Amino acid sequence: MTNLEGMTSTLVNQLQKQQTLSAKQAIAISTAMDMDDAVEALCSEAFRALDEADQDMLCSALFTPDSADRQEIEPYLSRQGLNCQEEEDLVESIFNKAPVCPLVCGDTTLPFSVPEIAVERFLRLMRWRASLSDALVQAINAVTADGASRMVLRTLLRERVWSRAGTGEMATQYLGVMAEKGSFSMEKMRFLSEWLMANRPHDLEELAEHLHNLQRAYDEDAQHPIFNTRLEDGQGVSIRSKYCGEKVRAYRLSMAQSILDDLQNSA
Repeated sequence: MTNLEGMTSTLVNQLQKQQTLSAKQAIAISTAMDMDDAVEALCSEAFRALDEADQDMLCSALFTPDSADRQEIEPYLSRQGLNCQEEEDLVESIFNKAPVCPLVCGDTTLPFSVPEIAVERFLRLMRWRASLSDALVQAINAVTADGASRMVLRTLLRERVWSRAGTGEMATQYLGVMAEKGSFSMEKMRFLSEWLMANRPHDLEELAEHLHNLQRAYDEDAQHPIFNTRLEDGQGVSIRSKYCGEKVRAYRLSMAQSILDDLQNSA
């Protein structure tokens, strides 16, 4: 059962955490607001007079939840997530709390009343409407030894990539395989989450085929086509993507092989 009181308290605390502007953010805000001090600009009446879209554009980077934020609210969520009425009640409750956070840049610190559009955006990105099936929750419980790791895995499996058709069933099946073999690791699940953003296998058999293709591609050195190498010879600096380095290659091959080892003879 969802604990709205616990969620409200946690979310208000998150929204009231100190926010520090980076130099890049400060320059962008100062330029947009035509004011020298970015903190004073966001705390000004001029900022409050902006359209919500403009307010959101200027402070959205400050109020975007990360996985740690989502993990904090997971213990208060039921497996089904929030329904529409619960979400409405929660949003209204947080609006009524009118969260204020310390806003910092350089030597300037001022209290910043978080605008409703920023609160709304922060809450929308919490992924609390995502539901976990009974079978998936049982599979999660089977591979996690403690509540903390359970919440981490539940949070990961509420991500949008696991809401696509078939991916929830795939997660349930793969967790079952790892439970049987005693080979569970969060690292493999995180790798799969990233992998599924760009690849869409329909089942574990097709996933294994995709991972074999990845291994073959690296074996053939497909990540460094000959024209890139030749171009690079004439450059002062490397033009190769940072995502194609040896460390990335080694990590991907290690994860792919580990998952393939799990899937071997798992039927």
